[in-house]
Order: sequence, then structure tokens, then C-alpha cells
Amino acid sequence: MTKINEDTVVVFRANADWRHFSPEKWYDTFGYYLIGESGDKYVIQCVEYDWLDDDDLVVVERVLANVDGIILDEACELVTKARELRQVADDVNALCEAAVMAYHLGDLETCKAALIEARRRELMYGDDEASHYLAGQLLEIVDEVDKDAASD
Repeated sequence: MTKINEDTVVVFRANADWRHFSPEKWYDTFGYYLIGESGDKYVIQCVEYDWLDDDDLVVVERVLANVDGIILDEACELVTKARELRQVADDVNALCEAAVMAYHLGDLETCKAALIEARRRELMYGDDEASHYLAGQLLEIVDEVDKDAASD
């Protein structure tokens, strides 16, 4: 239990649903795009998450072969940004996994710290959808009076 103020505390939600966004889902829902010289918009998902397992040269070649109208410089820029976002997605996922592990171990402070760091990283790139969702699944805010009444 962590006090928020005199009357309110944060506790683990009983029997929480601890499923959370995969890094692929986080990446797939990200809203970045590049505007090319032609004026066309190239969304980050032009670079598939799994393609980033390969080195940049292979990925750039795939983008050039699969995305109509994109030129080499644009493909390189898109791949660089995609690799950065995949790293964020993987980092957020690892932090969510740490929060879930802490939930199972009953370690509220570690759970909260992992969720806070996941949120911080997400907010650097937009919304905090994954960490916000998981925090809502694992934690709840209760009035200390209600908690005391429930334990009587």
C-alpha cells in the first residue's frame, strides 16, 4: 500500500488481468510518418517490425522494393526512425514485464517504478497507452476508510 494523501492509497488490484501490449502492437499503432520529396506520406509501418531483425542495408532494400515512390534517403531516414521506435517498444515491453513480475511477487514499489518508467519513455514519443492500460489493470486507488472497512 502506498499513500497518495491522507485518505487515499494505491494497492494491487486483486486477480488482475496482467496481459499487456506486445512491442509489435505498440509499434504497429504508433502514428509517425515521413513526408517525402514527392509530398507522399510514408508511415512508420512501411518498415515492418520483424524486418528490423536484419541489418539496415537489408531493411532499406526491402523498403525500396515495397514502398512505391520512396527514394533512398527517405528509406534510410524511415529505417533509422523505425529502429529507434522498435527499441522504445521493446523497452516499454520489458518495463511492463517487470511490473507484472513485481505484481506477482507482491512488490508494489517495484511495480509502480516500472510503470512510471514505461510511461516516461512512452510520453517521449506520444501517448502512454501501454503503461496507462497496464497500470489500470494492476493497481487501484482506494480511500483508506474503505480499505479499513473492507478488512473488518
